[in-house]
Amino acid sequence: MTVQSNSHLSLSITIIFLLASCTTINLDAGREFSEYMNSMLGVMTYDQALITFGEPTSTFQGDEIFVVTWGAENLSGAVFPVGKAWIAMPMKEGWKLQLSFNKDTRKLAGWKYDQW
Repeated sequence: MTVQSNSHLSLSITIIFLLASCTTINLDAGREFSEYMNSMLGVMTYDQALITFGEPTSTFQGDEIFVVTWGAENLSGAVFPVGKAWIAMPMKEGWKLQLSFNKDTRKLAGWKYDQW
């Protein structure tokens, strides 16, 4: 193994550890958000959700509930060394928050959050 390939290996390992540490931080924030949203079930109104999260990206009307969605998606990329070459890999990242409200009470009946 040459000095150059050792530096590429070190860089790759560093990137992996940085990504792992970011995941740990996001898990803590995710836990707090989950606790908050669970405490809002049956309490938060649709109007309060609009104040908190802004205008939704979409709305679906059902018979007894309506589902409101907020979200965003970005396309980015990462470059990784492989031997003497560099490989570019596109990465899609985003998030989506779906809140379900009772049509009669307009209060939060359920929620779902996805991040990729």
